[in-house]
Amino acid sequence: SQKRSSHVDYRAKFNIHSVGRLGDHLMALLNQPTQVYSKLPQFLETLRSGTAPSGFNRQFLKDIGFKSSNDHAFIPLLKGLGFLSSEGVPTDRYRQFLDGSRWRKVLAEAVRESYGDIFVLKAKPTASDLAIITGKYKSTYNLSDVSADRAARTFLALLALCDQEALYGTSSSSSTPAKTEQ
Repeated sequence: SQKRSSHVDYRAKFNIHSVGRLGDHLMALLNQPTQVYSKLPQFLETLRSGTAPSGFNRQFLKDIGFKSSNDHAFIPLLKGLGFLSSEGVPTDRYRQFLDGSRWRKVLAEAVRESYGDIFVLKAKPTASDLAIITGKYKSTYNLSDVSADRAARTFLALLALCDQEALYGTSSSSSTPAKTEQ
């Protein structure tokens, strides 16, 4: 039986490479890096402080203060995480993310689903695993060093924001969120 969440499976539409199965779990590796991964906490906080728009596009990014062309990469990233449909319409996951008491759990579910291959490499990845994660991107997608590094750092920036218990299925004890470095 295939493990699925209650929303649409975005793997085929948003460049999530499925490399097979591990038990009952589909494995995946989202390849939607951003140069501005250090802006992810601010970006996600801005989204949480508002409401879901009827459509999420470049103009909406500008309207909420993300005017750089580098910020445009947030749109396919949100699509790959299942927050937006292929047309840029916010999904149920996006609306659940707006709940201030649950957003880290919603993000953890999206990260776990979209980056499953990394959790096969390392059960609890951290910033110290940057080289391993970068190597996975290079071997899976044949990326340059720079592109693979950005993909890995995008993942680590998201990972640092996730609810650790929801991400790893454990009580939050000695596990520390990953930190990204510039």
